[in-house]
Amino acid sequence: MGIKITEGRPSTSTHQSIISSHNGTISDSDFVTITRPTRQSNILIYGDEGTGKTSFCVRYAPTPIVVINFDGRADEVVYEAVQSGRDVRIANLKISHKFLSPENMKREASSVVERTVRNFEIAIEESRRGNVRTILIDTATEYSEILKLAFDGVLEQTKEGSYGRDKDYINRQWWRMFNLARETRSAHLIVTARAKEIWKKNSDGKQEATGRFKPACPNAVKAAVDWAAQIRLQTVFGMPKPKFEIEITKAGTNIEELCEIYTEEQWDKLGGPFVYGCVLNYKDSIPDDWK
Repeated sequence: MGIKITEGRPSTSTHQSIISSHNGTISDSDFVTITRPTRQSNILIYGDEGTGKTSFCVRYAPTPIVVINFDGRADEVVYEAVQSGRDVRIANLKISHKFLSPENMKREASSVVERTVRNFEIAIEESRRGNVRTILIDTATEYSEILKLAFDGVLEQTKEGSYGRDKDYINRQWWRMFNLARETRSAHLIVTARAKEIWKKNSDGKQEATGRFKPACPNAVKAAVDWAAQIRLQTVFGMPKPKFEIEITKAGTNIEELCEIYTEEQWDKLGGPFVYGCVLNYKDSIPDDWK
């Protein structure tokens, strides 16, 4: 049963001493009927070194692509993508590894954060003009460390007197990025992260590896993305192959995709892992939505 648009007379409602009055109806409000959602996706891809995190984006995501890189190791992959005809640009925003006092480190890291925000906002604005279709943050692990240094000047897990304000600062910076991308609806945002093995206590009370992995990034990143996947090399009898696969660890609107594993043989038919992953993680989605 749909919403009936009626002519209403002024009404006043009272709830816990809060009084509100209005003269309008549904037709005068901001409520709308959505006939088709905008196809924009925020994605987290995580995995070990050399398993294809950066390649996932620059080889398969819609172009033009801009890459904001923090570890200085994306140049080769970006160069190969450009040589193959893809439109990719990169900004290497690295922090100095020289020994600095906490105050000087805060200034150094804050400068990198300011440049990151500036370049990200430029990329978003260019996406509105159709000049950018995908933004890659590579990686969330390094950028979160830079944010921590910008706030505290040190990387210790807890700084005396911080009371969690450093963690709140980091989470707010990430939420701002994801929300801006989602509100603009003109660019896909892909964030990569390193993998971190999950450990648990065994029956003897000792910690042991589970063989399962999680992204090494703040919870805000994991919460803000639409879908996430662990990327890894395929193996045959325990030996890695020069092909990668992705396992969905956070599903989009299609919860049935959770824990599904995609291989190159599957996604090549739909135009690569980006298209394949988005199509299957969004119900009623088609490949043309993501190309």
